[in-house]
Amino acid sequence: MNLKYFLLGGAAVLLGFLFYPRGEDAVNQQFVKPLRQLDNEPLHYTDILRTTPIYTTFDLGYVYKIDKVDMPFDNPNESGPKQFDLLVQTDRLKTPFPRAFSFIGSSREYKYSTHSLPVPVEARWIQPVINDWFSDRPRLNNEEFRVGLRYGSPSQFLSVEANHNNSADLIKLTDLLVSEDSKWQGARRIEEKVETDGKTERRISYATPSDALEVTADLGAVFEIYGFRLTTDGPGNNLKRYRILISSDGGSYSEVYASNILPDETFTDLHFFDSSRADDANSG
Repeated sequence: MNLKYFLLGGAAVLLGFLFYPRGEDAVNQQFVKPLRQLDNEPLHYTDILRTTPIYTTFDLGYVYKIDKVDMPFDNPNESGPKQFDLLVQTDRLKTPFPRAFSFIGSSREYKYSTHSLPVPVEARWIQPVINDWFSDRPRLNNEEFRVGLRYGSPSQFLSVEANHNNSADLIKLTDLLVSEDSKWQGARRIEEKVETDGKTERRISYATPSDALEVTADLGAVFEIYGFRLTTDGPGNNLKRYRILISSDGGSYSEVYASNILPDETFTDLHFFDSSRADDANSG
């Protein structure tokens, strides 16, 4: 299905799209670092070699399809890991986390930190679990941990506009990061001056839409896409339903999808276009 522009019609905010290009290999593969690290998350795994393995929990902030992991350690030539597993999950509440990769070292030297996964997997939550080591306890460099995306960056939008405002902050609707101030970002923008500690500051908020909210994004060129993913910001006063329209010229739009009523909670709606419709678009 070819398009340059898409238009979201509905009554709430778009938080993320994920486009799936055809092909097995990523073009200009990118590595991303986790959005945050959780210090008190329990280990979602039972198959361990030690009773107290070393593990960390990372949140990528969004569901990505990954096929590589970069696991750097401090002082890798002297205290590399002997065995570690990489556990991944798209839903934090599902346990145990499946194992996506296992490493077995033959010496304390850890020369290569980047590893390819046997099979690409979708993941948001990641737990590297160091089950065994040589004499010195290994220390994962959490600040440099990252994963390789199976496909290119999903945020390919050249520009984003809305029918209620054209603020530069609209990019928050498509950056795949959930933030407290992103809800209704495409709605009517309200700027107020408030007094804080004797200083006048500008406070920006967004009014809950009273009519349809439309967000238009320009990809900058005509691309062939095979699906999309939309994540809502609920619960409470949440997106109820939405439509997707596409265009190759920015003038004439065709509706390609209309959602059912969505649950009043943080929810991800994933939709793939079937091959017959993609073939029809290619022949038109």
